[in-house]
Amino acid sequence: GAFPANIANPGLQWESTASADIGLDIGLFNNRINITADYYDKKTSNLLLNISLPRTSGYRSILLNTGEVSNKGFEVAVSSLNINRDKFRWNSTLVFSTNKNKVLSLGANKQIYVGTLSGSLFNGQSMTSSILIPGRPIGTFFGIVFDGIWQSYDEITKSGTKDAVHPGDPIYRDLNGDHKISAEDRMIIGQARPKFTYGFINNFSLGKISLNIHLQGVYGNKILNENLWEIQYGQPYHNKLAYIATESWHGEGTSNTIARVSSTLRTNYGLPSDVLEDGSFLRIKTVTLSYDIPLSKYLGVFKSSSVYVTAQNLYVFTKYSGYDPEVNSFGEDNALTLGTDYNAYPNYRTILLGVKFNF
Repeated sequence: GAFPANIANPGLQWESTASADIGLDIGLFNNRINITADYYDKKTSNLLLNISLPRTSGYRSILLNTGEVSNKGFEVAVSSLNINRDKFRWNSTLVFSTNKNKVLSLGANKQIYVGTLSGSLFNGQSMTSSILIPGRPIGTFFGIVFDGIWQSYDEITKSGTKDAVHPGDPIYRDLNGDHKISAEDRMIIGQARPKFTYGFINNFSLGKISLNIHLQGVYGNKILNENLWEIQYGQPYHNKLAYIATESWHGEGTSNTIARVSSTLRTNYGLPSDVLEDGSFLRIKTVTLSYDIPLSKYLGVFKSSSVYVTAQNLYVFTKYSGYDPEVNSFGEDNALTLGTDYNAYPNYRTILLGVKFNF
């Protein structure tokens, strides 16, 4: 049979945004240095959110206009002509931006649990990765704090825990002091939004040779690495990497970071903090080397021509253990799911060789 999952809401309205922007443009030293700066403040009201309903209603959720969110930030771009000589020229552009996102209101709700997690990893359980709460930004990870690995039965007994744990199982922080781990022990454990982003572009020319280098960076965000979560989960039907067998806990003192291979507690209580990783990175986005061919001297139909080689996504400097820190696996389906990596295809490196003609 078929049934409607949501209640119709004929009173839905458009979301509305009020914004203010202050900009400044400065040219210095005969415009050899140009600075463009903007400060913006945006407030969005009548947010469209799916609100969960009690099962006794016969429906799962209803789409409502509820809540407000603000975005404030600063953007600045500095362009400079560093060297300008007959045969050598160098100019550069530095871009820096911040965004402070904050949930202002959720209507009648004090908090809403959001964030898509892998259905295969949790076997259909209803799990979320994040929380919406007034005063905090969208993309706030919400879960339990990982505090190491149980090393012995003596340690377990002295702790007073009421959970059925064994040496080699992960230790999770008991926030409410009831000596057992549950959903009540979850807390804010990270943020998917970066503190700032930046870019740096340099253009060099020496005679007929030109070089362009584009760097891109992000700092201060966390990534939920569900691939790591799955790899370290103690079920035999999940693929494992070799280091799980060699570096996981296999006796007292052997590891305080990776649980024993047969431990299955990692999906019992929600998102654990040890699968959140630093997502900061600096990427060599594009490097292009070109050479001007003087065809115009011999073939007047061409105004200019050049041969070039371009390398894209040349290298990424990052501490993230996954394939690529610039990832969001579920963002297309759920705008409230940020910074999640699960079977995402990484950015690939490409090398292009071409010839360009201008008529």
